[in-house]
Amino acid sequence: MRYRACTDHDLRLLESRIVGTSSDAPSLHDRRFRDVSIITALNIDRDTINYEGALRFAQEHQRELTYFYSVDTWPAGPDRTSSIRQGQKVGTASTDLSRGTTVIDDTTQQTLWNLPPHCTEHHAGILPLCLGMPVLLKNNEATELCATNGAEANVVGWTAHVRNHHSILDTLFVQLKDPARHIQLPTLPENVIPITRRAVRVSLPAKRGVPELRWVREQVSVLLNFAMTDFGCQGRTRPNNPCHLTNCRTHQSIYTCLSRSSSLNGTLILGSLDKSKITGGQISHLRREFRELEILNQITACRARGELPSEVQGDNRRALIRAWQKCKGFHCVPPNVHPAIDWANDPPEELEPLIINPPVQATVNPPKKRKHGDAFTSLTSTANFVHASLLGGPSTYPSLVPSVRIPSGPPWDSVNWSCAYDSIVSVIANSVVDGYLTDIEPGRTVSPAMAMIIDRAKAGLRSASDWIALRNEFRVSLQRLQPSSFPSGHSVTSLSEILDYTLPEQSLLGSAVSTCGFCSATVQNHDIHHVSIPPYSCFVHNTESRDQPVSTNNILNQYLGCVGPFILHCRLCRTPMSVRRYLYAPPMFVAFEVQHNGTDTFIISDSVEHTIDNHLFTWRLVGTVYLGSNHFTCRYIDQRRNIWYHDGMTTTVSCLREHGDVDLTMAMDRPLSHALYVLAS
Repeated sequence: MRYRACTDHDLRLLESRIVGTSSDAPSLHDRRFRDVSIITALNIDRDTINYEGALRFAQEHQRELTYFYSVDTWPAGPDRTSSIRQGQKVGTASTDLSRGTTVIDDTTQQTLWNLPPHCTEHHAGILPLCLGMPVLLKNNEATELCATNGAEANVVGWTAHVRNHHSILDTLFVQLKDPARHIQLPTLPENVIPITRRAVRVSLPAKRGVPELRWVREQVSVLLNFAMTDFGCQGRTRPNNPCHLTNCRTHQSIYTCLSRSSSLNGTLILGSLDKSKITGGQISHLRREFRELEILNQITACRARGELPSEVQGDNRRALIRAWQKCKGFHCVPPNVHPAIDWANDPPEELEPLIINPPVQATVNPPKKRKHGDAFTSLTSTANFVHASLLGGPSTYPSLVPSVRIPSGPPWDSVNWSCAYDSIVSVIANSVVDGYLTDIEPGRTVSPAMAMIIDRAKAGLRSASDWIALRNEFRVSLQRLQPSSFPSGHSVTSLSEILDYTLPEQSLLGSAVSTCGFCSATVQNHDIHHVSIPPYSCFVHNTESRDQPVSTNNILNQYLGCVGPFILHCRLCRTPMSVRRYLYAPPMFVAFEVQHNGTDTFIISDSVEHTIDNHLFTWRLVGTVYLGSNHFTCRYIDQRRNIWYHDGMTTTVSCLREHGDVDLTMAMDRPLSHALYVLAS
């Protein structure tokens, strides 16, 4: 199952553990499975099982459930907004300005309480508890007391008070289940610890037409423990292991659930089992990981037996594996390797080991020009992620794969949230290193922030500290210009405003002119120093046919050449005036802010074109930025049109290369926020 290579015998064995398939099959009525947490794939399934489990537990043990309510207030700042740009910012007011108070009205409060925990970042609005109730700790309360996130326990008591006819939990006393060591606190029984109420800021994700909602919730950080997710169960060994596998998306999820079992008799499967998810053997990049683990295991075994050749040495994983391959050959397969990952007949170019934290090259030779497709077509919302290091890298002996530079970016700053800056810096700096600006940047007078990124990238970004220094200097340079727009701390910055201060060039690129359609009077609105296109809906609705897909190339030409929107009235005849924008010179970058309306097919063009003074100029897609759950991530597209994903929070400095049909309008369930194009030389 680990290799997605289950045989018919394996499938029959698994089917024998499915509830209700035969008289010999296990049953939830067996005492060994009673009140044991069921492993499931989805948080919504976990919450449903927990709710039903609490009712059953109280009924079976003839105990009355006590419902403990959270204390909710509006946060310190106006959080509901009507635009993308405002939604990316956090206000500084001390109350919800739409109400002038932090108090939540009764109707809204009841709605917030009724939300299941998976909608409120796993902080329950209502906790139904009774003595003996199994619970799961959701916070690292005290590691020295084994009270860590994910620890299992049972309720043994509590202290509470009543507010507005609702019970409010102050302290919950729980007895830890099988802690790593015995815990003895003064005046409390063995392994019993107190957990107090704590305040956290939670949010309800935005949906179409409904802005994100945030509030502060005070509640004891526990959940009922009649079910847990496959993510939360990792690291456990369970003698009794009931699993709900129906909604497991991959063989890895199924393997994670079932591998918690310490015995076959202790394994119980609820619901159906999709055989196709654990058969077929196609595990893509995981096969490489398993292969390299087998090689490392063999190296360790040889070293323990004193049989390791002296030339097999290395100070990191990649160096050690390459030394082994150089000594034994690429196709040396250790004994007892599963056939699903046997690499005896694999092409040598697929056997290059992983690169661990590759340095960024300071300079590269730009590749020769080649033809590219007009657009990336959105075919699937799930990208096939492959670590960038799978491509191999510089070596001391000839490599069988082409040399490919591995992009990187700044790691996320958890103290002063930096994701918006990380995304822009990653895209622009990598474009400099890859030679995008080699022929177009000389002679241009760019903004100080842009100049700083270009200079730092040319000097070399070889480590995480280099990226952090660049990001922090970039951030400070913007804060000096507009402190209120670029705050520090736990605040989400508007990426559009970052672009507005980064992209402008000091030379005049064009102008916007309003024209009266009745009397032909003209008014010059403003000079154009950069092109950053906001998400005007008219660009979608003004297309010749609503059935035709909307592309960034369409939007650029409508924005620069369209008549509209009507924002001024003629001073002579009071007729609405239309706006037309004229470019005298091509900007170095063109930015798009994207807002989906849910009805149109949207295409991110691989390149956009516009004619200026009878000369056709082309801008190539170099980066896309995504926003979800108050966090920005990005993709960088290199000159060979390889697509690299970067999230400073999860991938830190590294970028992940994506293969296959990549939907550029989504990234890890985050919708597209911005697209950035660079002028082609």
